Amino acid sequence: MARNTAYLRVSTIDQDLEKSKAQILLLANDKNLGKVEFVDEKMSEE
Repeated sequence: MARNTAYLRVSTIDQDLEKSKAQILLLANDKNLGKVEFVDEKMSEE
C-alpha cells in the first residue's frame, strides 16, 4: 500500500492548520487514498 504524507505549513495567523488537515482528509477519502500522515510547520510570530 502506498504511503500518503501531507506537508502543511502556515505562516500567517489567517491560515488554519486544522482546516487544511480536514480538507486533505476529505480529498483522501474521496479518492480512496487510505491513511494520511501529516507533517506540519508553523512559523513563529516573532
